Amino acid sequence: MGILPEVEETLNTPALPLQTSSSAPEEEKREKSSPETQPVDPSSVVHKIKKIKWQDIEVPIITQNNNGPCPLLAIVNVMLLKGQITLPSDRSEITGGELVLVVGNALFDQPRNALPSDMRRHLEQNTEDAISILHKLLTGLDVNIKFSGVRDFEFTGELCIFDLLGIMLYHGWVVDPSSEVAEIIKGLSYNQLTNNIFAWREEAVKNNNNDLLVKAMLCEEFMANSGSQLTIHGLFELGSSLGKEEIAVLFRNNHFSTIYKRGDQIYQLLTDQGFLHENMVWETLNDVDATFSEFVNGNFQPVTPTAEASLSSSEGPQSMTMQQQINSDEEIAQKLQEEENRLAAAAEAAASHPRQTVPPSLPAYQTPNASNAHEEKKKKECVIL
Repeated sequence: MGILPEVEETLNTPALPLQTSSSAPEEEKREKSSPETQPVDPSSVVHKIKKIKWQDIEVPIITQNNNGPCPLLAIVNVMLLKGQITLPSDRSEITGGELVLVVGNALFDQPRNALPSDMRRHLEQNTEDAISILHKLLTGLDVNIKFSGVRDFEFTGELCIFDLLGIMLYHGWVVDPSSEVAEIIKGLSYNQLTNNIFAWREEAVKNNNNDLLVKAMLCEEFMANSGSQLTIHGLFELGSSLGKEEIAVLFRNNHFSTIYKRGDQIYQLLTDQGFLHENMVWETLNDVDATFSEFVNGNFQPVTPTAEASLSSSEGPQSMTMQQQINSDEEIAQKLQEEENRLAAAAEAAASHPRQTVPPSLPAYQTPNASNAHEEKKKKECVIL
């Protein structure tokens, strides 16, 4: 079992005062007090520990502040709920660096003596690879979902951390196999689809290929309609794929969260620091836009958030999911407008050049215009937190 080792008591050490001597130049004092000159080391970021009721016992969970690394917290909270690791009972906060150490200890503690020699060597190599990239948990992971199923991801080295710890990673961005676009999308990853949309549109405009244009439009419509990165079909598949009483990690809206299936209901762990002193522990996952979600306590009884908790959570990282969705929607709307403007210009040009006529299209999800868009597409190929 991974157990947090004793660490030096640095959290209670008083911070050094800023230079206040009147002999120091004003510009130097402003430079010393400017947060821009003092970048925050994610390993030193402090996270508050909240005690929750879990299966008739008290269990600590790690809460997330504004700079919290959500993949690290999601993994640690799964292990805490599963009893794979423990924290000293007198701790009320913990740093990001200490959390990485906790995960590292858990990886080294994996049983391997009873394995055959070849399997043991393979496990040891995988463990070394995972240890070498643990620092990425502090800043984000490279994840590329596939639209074919809730467990389908393009393999990356970072995913071996989940495998070694026995933690399932899910997503809900799944295409409905009965939909018109399913045959086009179901075998693709997010990166492949965005690349294809760009290529299809360029080819359609270049060669006046209406079939490719229609294919691109159908995919763009799917992307625009599933901007929350959760589809109705994906939600149903998630519910059927999660095992009874399973605790796992959900990737959605470029955010990792701890989820739990109890009966037929899926719950998301509330890790926003704004809920630190509140009785709310979980939020139900009932629909794609949280219209019918509700908060529950450690006994899974519905509770109403206080005004203070609602205000705190709206400013904290738990609402980053919604904020990221809003930002995504705004980006999509901007691209839709740009594409409509481009199509309007193309239609106007087509009036003078009939051979270049392109039929009216649905709003586009991604702007395929010129080299700048190509560079932007390359930057967005990987979903990195």
